[in-house]
Amino acid sequence: MENRKRSTIFVAAGLGLLALGEFLGWYSIVFPKSVLYFISVSTKIVGLGALFVPISQVPLRGGVRFGNNI
Repeated sequence: MENRKRSTIFVAAGLGLLALGEFLGWYSIVFPKSVLYFISVSTKIVGLGALFVPISQVPLRGGVRFGNNI
């Protein structure tokens, strides 16, 4: 159960960072000479990395198990 909570936090943080990066990307259009674009790109990369962490923990072989009763 603890692993599921941590995965949920990673997914939520990843989506939040992607949204923040997209917002900063649009905001950098208003101020084109600022460093917001580079911050936006780096925030998006970190967000994608946070989304990749729970996906990388899924076993590639062995199937998906939903419970003991199934």
